[in-house]
Amino acid sequence: MQEATRRLRSGIFALGFCIVSVLPSIACSGQSETVMFRGDPRHTGVYLTEGVEEAPGVLWMFATGGRVMSSPAVADRVAYVGSDDGHMYAVATETGEEVWRFETGGAVRSSPAVAGGNVFFSSYDGNFYALDASSGELEWSFETTGERRWRARNLDGMTPRDEVHVDPWDFYLSSPVVAEGIIYFGTGEGQIYALDEVSGEALWTFETADTVHSSPAIAHATVYVGNMESRLYALDALTGEERWHFQAGTETNYYNQHGLQSSPLVAGDMVYIGGRDGGLHAVNAQTGEEAWKFDTSGSWVLGSAAIHDGNLYFGTSDSFTLTAADALTGEVLFQSSTKTYAYSSPSIAAGMVYVGTCGGALFAYDAISGDIVWEFHTEASELDPHDILTPEGTWNAANLFGSEYTHESAMAAVDKFLDLGAFLSSPVLRDGVLYIGSADGHLYALGNR
Repeated sequence: MQEATRRLRSGIFALGFCIVSVLPSIACSGQSETVMFRGDPRHTGVYLTEGVEEAPGVLWMFATGGRVMSSPAVADRVAYVGSDDGHMYAVATETGEEVWRFETGGAVRSSPAVAGGNVFFSSYDGNFYALDASSGELEWSFETTGERRWRARNLDGMTPRDEVHVDPWDFYLSSPVVAEGIIYFGTGEGQIYALDEVSGEALWTFETADTVHSSPAIAHATVYVGNMESRLYALDALTGEERWHFQAGTETNYYNQHGLQSSPLVAGDMVYIGGRDGGLHAVNAQTGEEAWKFDTSGSWVLGSAAIHDGNLYFGTSDSFTLTAADALTGEVLFQSSTKTYAYSSPSIAAGMVYVGTCGGALFAYDAISGDIVWEFHTEASELDPHDILTPEGTWNAANLFGSEYTHESAMAAVDKFLDLGAFLSSPVLRDGVLYIGSADGHLYALGNR
């Protein structure tokens, strides 16, 4: 603990974090690449690399044995991604060939972080893992108090109303953020952990009252993370002591839903986080006071926002939109259709915004106009085996959910759109190639090289 404290006090907490892109040879350590969910510790969603400006071809598809919800991390010519088959995979970016695989005891829906030559991630088996990035050999593992999907009574208006249901829409595990030798992540049982990067020793644990599948972001020597009781926490990165918490609201248009499932974005003195309360919140990073809320009229914001040139970009559920809004005021720049739910977090590169959707479509938008530049569809979405898409690519709601919204019909609806090869994974850009996982079980490399 003393050595970790020394590193923290002498390192980037004093100077401000190195914003890590996916460009080669750029890392805070100066020795090996550091990459993680949303590209950097603040979760900006920006990749300082070439974009994919024209409709791409499939450079390769790597097949796993299960659905892929995890977002890839790309470092040193290798893409790392988790799968519902319980494995973490390392795939050569040039060829799409497997480098190694590591088996856990549960689905891997955590997006990996790569730092110091290791790969870090969580599994539904309740363990957190550190693997050698080159060989896939286990460096250490940490047993948490447990992992599970969120569950609640009167969930999303499902019947039976008074029954405690497992949430069909809880797709992700908390993904780790690594900063100056410390790893931060949350769990389904409500804990937030800080582990020593080298040893896996727990430096501190913070307990919340509900599931933490939001992925922590770090800035201002503070860890920011949400939980399903709709609280955004700001914790001292060194000690884990609470600095403040912000209590988001409850959605009143439909079923009085709540929860901060998305991951926070920190930009300047503001933290931005979406919720099931029907909005995107802008919260002062120092005080926890809300500056403004963008009202989505009941639509969830499950993906994380991205920011570029003072504009926020985020997707929604039932309103099927990609929204661009001024980061200072929340004023809308544009709203463009995503046709189906957009739970994949937007990624930005070279003036383009890339968003995956539950309908098995991946869209590329112009970041200024919001025009769709190109779209890519999985083979499964074009076959549409359950007839849940209209000819225009929007939901056929009657075929998706049936006549009654029960827990069983919601679970069945999720399975139907997963069968389209839904993109719940978030895009990662590097050297003119886009990498993204699909519920069809593949990691895709898309581009025109």
